[in-house]
Amino acid sequence: MKNAALLVGIWVGIILFAYSVVYLHSDGLTGVTLPGDAETVDEQIGFALPLPVGWSVMAVDGVAGLVSPIAGIEAWVLAVSAATVESAVAAAWEDVDPCSSCERPGVLQAGPLPSGWEGAVVSFAPDAEGRTGRAVILLQGERARVLLVRFAPGLALPARVESDLARIEAGFRIVEAEQSLPAPIAEGAA
Repeated sequence: MKNAALLVGIWVGIILFAYSVVYLHSDGLTGVTLPGDAETVDEQIGFALPLPVGWSVMAVDGVAGLVSPIAGIEAWVLAVSAATVESAVAAAWEDVDPCSSCERPGVLQAGPLPSGWEGAVVSFAPDAEGRTGRAVILLQGERARVLLVRFAPGLALPARVESDLARIEAGFRIVEAEQSLPAPIAEGAA
């Protein structure tokens, strides 16, 4: 009798799981996250991303700096006024590392976003100091959100950190600040 009850319980669990997978819809794009990942939302800059264990965010002057668990990685998220990938990358570099006489790193390759957002994923060639990097650019009208990552020269990323970065880049998305509704007008006023 115990075995029959156990089998019935297992089958009910399988049916409920299958039902939830088929009939319960998520309200947005699904991203790969691990149980320890926290969702970070910054409505001022207008972005959200998964934040793996060991990573943190520091917001300073309209730029969110991502702090990695290892040295040698610099990462920022910012909003810029730009309608194209090229102008968004240029504006992001200027905001993060302003240097009018510096030569910015060249683009090794650029590809479309796998998430369905308008924009691109860009890999950078080494700069004058040997740093490489990549960026995820999300375009929305005349504004763009840019996730900019720069690596120290010769940095070998551990598999866990590489996986963390992949999840951050895949889950990076635009969020809009919620608009507050106007207060109702009292009767007899006007």
